[in-house]
Amino acid sequence: MKILKTSLAILIIVLSNNLLQAQWFLQSTGTTETIYSIFPVNANTVFAFGSGGVALRTTDGGSNWVTTNIGVTNDLLGSYFLNSNTGWVVGVGGVLFKTTDGGASWVQKNTGTTSILYRVEFVNENVGWLCGVSGIIKKTTDGGENWTSQSAITGEITVLGFVNETIGWTAGQSGRIAKTTDGGASWINQNQSYSSWLIDRSFLNENVGWMCGREQAIIKTVDGGATWNPLFSSGPYQFNSVCFVNENIGWVLTSHRYYMKTINGGYNWHIDSLENVGRMVRFVDENTGWMTGYEGAIYKTTNGGISSTADNLIEDQFFIYPNPAAYVINLTIDDPSLTDLTLNIYSLTGRILKSELLEQNQKQIDIGDLRKGIYLIELKSKERTKTQKLIIQ
Repeated sequence: MKILKTSLAILIIVLSNNLLQAQWFLQSTGTTETIYSIFPVNANTVFAFGSGGVALRTTDGGSNWVTTNIGVTNDLLGSYFLNSNTGWVVGVGGVLFKTTDGGASWVQKNTGTTSILYRVEFVNENVGWLCGVSGIIKKTTDGGENWTSQSAITGEITVLGFVNETIGWTAGQSGRIAKTTDGGASWINQNQSYSSWLIDRSFLNENVGWMCGREQAIIKTVDGGATWNPLFSSGPYQFNSVCFVNENIGWVLTSHRYYMKTINGGYNWHIDSLENVGRMVRFVDENTGWMTGYEGAIYKTTNGGISSTADNLIEDQFFIYPNPAAYVINLTIDDPSLTDLTLNIYSLTGRILKSELLEQNQKQIDIGDLRKGIYLIELKSKERTKTQKLIIQ
């Protein structure tokens, strides 16, 4: 038993200290303002916005950032670009600016409000939406010249996500989520178990998406929002940003220093930290991405944020989910050649509480006999072993 506890302790230390060897590089932005929003159009052309009206752009992947005088000192909170030329940015005071020349110049548009606007999103050069405090959500069909109010959810709306002209979501205060299938003419509330304030979203298509927010909220849907499943236990951290590039690979950024990466759709996460990050994470592919934060911080990675050594360590052949769990856990086995599979569950003191020899096609394990708490779960095959924390709630 002493050997087992020592082995588990060593494993935790290795995972904490060596699994993620961060490959992020701080870029020189020439500002100390908070960078609230970043929008990479591609690996070279990127736009960033922040407090005090700061507006930055680069055409060489961030080797050089150019500051543009946008004309206000309002905090700029959300941005969206259709291509390297055309984009919009919103912020405090109901401000909205549009560029059609790649950010060289900006023209202010009338939104009909002086309230805080958090997000703006377009699906083409004409059709777009913006959202903000007091349930504000507005739609334009002429590129931002005129805006029409819509009614979705009450409270502050901090999440906006559209996959085409008809299907989209809003979310925000108290975990409220609403979906439209008619371009915002009507909105349907979607029930979900989280009451945490939702802050950001990442949608791959009309079925698969994630949202994140306060109290470590990360929720996922695979059925267009009919159900939202929690992927992380509640806790003290606020997750400010989430970004997925496909159904497996994604990142989440906390409000201060910490970020996490998953390679299996959010069922397992690996954590690391960087100084002054905490506002937004965005990637253009599996390798190239940026994270923003405080004191003008913009970090860039070109290898997914993990060293090649760490990638080999976390290339999982089997997954255990959900985590946290309640009555059952599910198994996904990517390699059918794995043999003699055994599942063991230990207390944190190393005492074995459950051990099962898995049948070939077994996909679920009953954990209803275990009390709420934190455990260590071990999945072993003849070829390899995986150990991770399991939360039962």
